Amino acid sequence: MEKEFMDFIEKVSNIEISKKNIEFNYGEETIYKVSVATGYPGIALLLYETYKYTNDIKYYKLCNEYLSETIDIIQANPMYSTSLFSGTMGILFVLATCSDGGSNYRNITTQLLNAYDVIFDEIYSILNKQVYNITKSKENFDLVNGVCGSLVCLLHISDVYGSEIHANLNTWIEKLTIFVESLINNKLIYKVKGGFFSDLGVSHGISGAINVLNASYNRGFMSTTALNTLKQSRDFLIESIIFHRNSCFIPNTLDDNMLNHRDAWCYGTPGVSFVLNNISRTLYDEKAISISKFLSKETLRRTKEERKLISPTFCHGYSGIAIINKILKNEELEKYFYNEIIKSKNSYAEFIFRDIEHQDNGYEHKDSVSLLEGSSGVLLTLLSRNKFHSLWYKLFCFI
Repeated sequence: MEKEFMDFIEKVSNIEISKKNIEFNYGEETIYKVSVATGYPGIALLLYETYKYTNDIKYYKLCNEYLSETIDIIQANPMYSTSLFSGTMGILFVLATCSDGGSNYRNITTQLLNAYDVIFDEIYSILNKQVYNITKSKENFDLVNGVCGSLVCLLHISDVYGSEIHANLNTWIEKLTIFVESLINNKLIYKVKGGFFSDLGVSHGISGAINVLNASYNRGFMSTTALNTLKQSRDFLIESIIFHRNSCFIPNTLDDNMLNHRDAWCYGTPGVSFVLNNISRTLYDEKAISISKFLSKETLRRTKEERKLISPTFCHGYSGIAIINKILKNEELEKYFYNEIIKSKNSYAEFIFRDIEHQDNGYEHKDSVSLLEGSSGVLLTLLSRNKFHSLWYKLFCFI
């Protein structure tokens, strides 16, 4: 893999090559270039991990080039979106991760937080009105686009830079933590159904909210009811387990399609088992920790057709599950999926690996440089096989 990896780095050292690939796969709009999921910031995470892995400053310089290009693009509209995966929160997350322990990017981080300060009250007011809207749009609340992702970013900034990076940082975290707890309670206590509230996935559903509430709680941002909410969340996830075709899983959604399931980070049992593990550790519940690890291992009890795993990439492929099981210390599964990644190398791909996704008329193949559905995410996973050299994984598996 070393030769292929260096060939990849050589290609992305020319930002123009990455730009053309992003435009080909996603579109010419600038949002795709500044998105963590599809664009320059995701590539910067790989380059920073490469720098930490090799201790070669040239990779940090290249990482900085990608981040500088990103900042240049968004200067005209610094808070165009607060999405973690396609907006400014994602850029802030990457700046903190690549800051070398908070040593760099402090000024631009403060500037972007000042822009967030201008719109925070309006965002918070809209969120509180929307939570009572029966349509319950996922985009407003979830990890990828909504308030859960914003809270992950703010907690990460606080971890890296400290609360002094902005006078209102702790206030934002406190308010959003209370709001996220209210989302969870709407589901657990008031039995709200539909949209976000029927989705059990980490990326777009209630499990992502439970995980970020747990992270806030562990950092001292809590209400008087937060501990009880975490206990109820643990019970809710365990009660959602279904036994079907000789294996246990947690469904993607709580609706008429409860047997619809895939094993992935974004949806399915692996992602939820990670969340269950996190809150069970907070609660010092050894039995629930064992259940979380058992659920993750159940992936190998299902046939390949039932897993719906055919891609090496992070979002819905081998890389996401490899990282989850690395964190859970499920060594058998970690080894299995790292090997699956290696076996999926494609000699015809421009960027080593191809994303594969089921479509109604067959399969869709994507040869992408990106983080979420492309080779940057796969190579980050491989580079972190022995140990994490930076905090990039917290974008997906926040602890």
